[in-house]
Amino acid sequence: MTDWLTARCNMVESQIKPNAVTDQRLISALLAVPRELFVPTSMHALTYCDLDIDISVDASEDACHILAPMTFARMIQLASIHPTDHVLDIGCASGYSSAVLSSIAGSVVAIEQDDGMVSRAQDTLTAIGADNVAVVQSNLNSGLGSQGPYDAIILEGAVEEIPESLFGQLSDGGRLVAALRSNGIDTFYRFVRSNGEISGSSAFGSSVRMLRGFECEQGFVF
Repeated sequence: MTDWLTARCNMVESQIKPNAVTDQRLISALLAVPRELFVPTSMHALTYCDLDIDISVDASEDACHILAPMTFARMIQLASIHPTDHVLDIGCASGYSSAVLSSIAGSVVAIEQDDGMVSRAQDTLTAIGADNVAVVQSNLNSGLGSQGPYDAIILEGAVEEIPESLFGQLSDGGRLVAALRSNGIDTFYRFVRSNGEISGSSAFGSSVRMLRGFECEQGFVF
């Protein structure tokens, strides 16, 4: 039988702390949330490995996935989540990211396109007592403005562009964190809304899977 607590501790000690993740609330959440419950049984051997895990039947580039622990932790730390924050988690897949966010934020709205994945996320989050998370089926690139504004918006994968409508769902002082893909290279950015204006800066590079629906429109080709 796998000792999952030891596996989580090893993940934090070998992947998280050595990569400049110092937020103690986040580290505590990563130690507490049972990542194995959000990974299909057939993939349990990969649960705490340093890689993205595809968790849907569809094996395409934009299939549902859980980000690698180190990349995920650095991304969440970049968002500077406060205990009272209202957070939008875009592309929650089976709900692991939302479970971690629920431990460090006041409330979380999680969206996923796949109906089956939404049901799975709801069931697992309920089972672990993450009752401050609402999981909603929605197109990822639309966000969910009806439940905003949000203090933080997290995009759980790489995107080629960020719709202006998502920036409009941020509160004043709100942060949006996403990996922008350009020429095959993924770079994580932190954007901040202040007095109606959006400013952004790059933070770190890390190769991640794409989120569906965020591709740039292709121009006409002769």
